[in-house]
Amino acid sequence: MHTVSAESNVNLTAEQCWQFLSDISLPHHYVPGVIKTEIVTDQTTGVGASRLVYQKPNKPMGETVTEWREGEGFTISIHKPDGGPQPPFKEATFTYAIERRGTDTVLVNSMSYDLGEGLMSKVLDALVLRWVTRNMLGKITRAQAAFYEKSAAEI
Repeated sequence: MHTVSAESNVNLTAEQCWQFLSDISLPHHYVPGVIKTEIVTDQTTGVGASRLVYQKPNKPMGETVTEWREGEGFTISIHKPDGGPQPPFKEATFTYAIERRGTDTVLVNSMSYDLGEGLMSKVLDALVLRWVTRNMLGKITRAQAAFYEKSAAEI
């Protein structure tokens, strides 16, 4: 598994951040390219809560919470809407986390993924995917911090 991470300071308390982070229906407000988020389980938080995220109409990707750390973050498994790995991944997870560093609050997001063992997978990862993932994670994390700050100011 390869892991790529990004982080961004946010001008809120960790508790304020958690109010937004724990609402798994919000990614379309800060993930570039996501146009809609739909919760597909009765459970809306905690392990087992599941959502569909849409980057194109009628073309969702499934995400299910596999680990939940109250007040700190959670990990989701990325998969096809009906289960199974989401291409090009053999397996992929995304972790959202909040860290307290002294008086600072930091959003830390990471994506772990496995493309398989083949030569083409290694070349794709080394030449393209790792760079694209790192770049996208940075954009997501900065947009997430800005969305949380703006939303908190409106409350």
